[in-house]
Amino acid sequence: MDAGERRDHERANAGRSGTLSDATGFWVVIAFALFAGGMWAFGEAFRTDVLQAVWFMGGILMIALAIFIPAHFASNN
Repeated sequence: MDAGERRDHERANAGRSGTLSDATGFWVVIAFALFAGGMWAFGEAFRTDVLQAVWFMGGILMIALAIFIPAHFASNN
């Protein structure tokens, strides 16, 4: 990329803040809800005697997805 292309690229992207999309607030709420639900499901695995493995793995997967969402948007520059 030469200097002219770089200048055009910077002008086209002027005014944008950060690397996240415009729907950042929506995905932050979804990620927080998944994290809270995952913590609840993880705790439920230790509270109940039925389907402990399902609650445990469900909680782990929900927390992993909650971490993946912001990491995915941050990596898409």
